[in-house]
Amino acid sequence: MGLNETNTQDGAGNAARGAVDRAGKRIESPPPPPGVHFESSHRKVWDYLCLALREEGVPHKTAGVVLAIVCVDFVRWVKAELQLRDFEKINNGSFMTTTPNGHVQPHQLYYAAKSLKDGLLKCLPEACLTLPSMLIAKSKMEPDDPQDDLFDQMLEHAQSHPSALPA
Repeated sequence: MGLNETNTQDGAGNAARGAVDRAGKRIESPPPPPGVHFESSHRKVWDYLCLALREEGVPHKTAGVVLAIVCVDFVRWVKAELQLRDFEKINNGSFMTTTPNGHVQPHQLYYAAKSLKDGLLKCLPEACLTLPSMLIAKSKMEPDDPQDDLFDQMLEHAQSHPSALPA
């Protein structure tokens, strides 16, 4: 839609993917932050998110830390949901469990998945990864084709006059 994918090399010789928006600005994705050791599932989420942000024309070069948190929490949430689903399969389709004292309560995986999901739902808008936050961010970015100012020529003429005050 106005973005062209490009591949370049970063300083370390790694392939850095970027996009060029309609205004000709280069949008690059950051490398994962130092000290973050992604498994392949984390890296797939990282690549997916960075590609989506590049395709939408959203600058995110400085969002590496937030994106890393989102990637790790997302993978943990998916794993917790899968484990909870497995528990439900062996527990007649219910996530409720009975404690040794006879109390019926949700399984601990339910709380783990819920906590991870709540954390993601708070973090995703801050990382511009929800539709409303994306629309707000795009509305605040420079337009691709800024409207000409009616007074540009007069202003330039006045500023070029010898009696004009220095800026």
